Amino acid sequence: MKPISKRIVILLAGSAVIVGTLAACGHHRYHDPEKRGEWIVEKVTDELELNESQQAKLETVRKEILTVRKDMHADRKNVREEILVMLDQPQLDRQKVLSMVEQKTVSINQHAPQVVNALGDFYDSLSDEQREELREHFADMGERHHHHW
Repeated sequence: MKPISKRIVILLAGSAVIVGTLAACGHHRYHDPEKRGEWIVEKVTDELELNESQQAKLETVRKEILTVRKDMHADRKNVREEILVMLDQPQLDRQKVLSMVEQKTVSINQHAPQVVNALGDFYDSLSDEQREELREHFADMGERHHHHW
């Protein structure tokens, strides 16, 4: 093989490896809320060694949260467009902003009971050891986030 051909082959092979590596690293488990929820359920199931009943209750929590997320993000595009229109004005329409905040608050208040009930059912199904492990995890997580910021 001629030296120039070798260089081209090596360059192409190196490029393929780099592109493949970037593509593999670019895929992150958090881009899709469904997959993120599934990953969290799997992680909690493994960490707390949940039984089938507990897994079912955790799955209910996941579904409730995804439903709320879907409802909350349904009008996201319209809200964004309204904000852009308001930012084109010389003065901020305070009443409009307050109205938008109130709409979001009403939506949160409507969905909160279902999510809280699902979380309560899951938490109530945990053993004392599982609850202690959960408390420790949240305490550690809070410390990590506090130091991060």
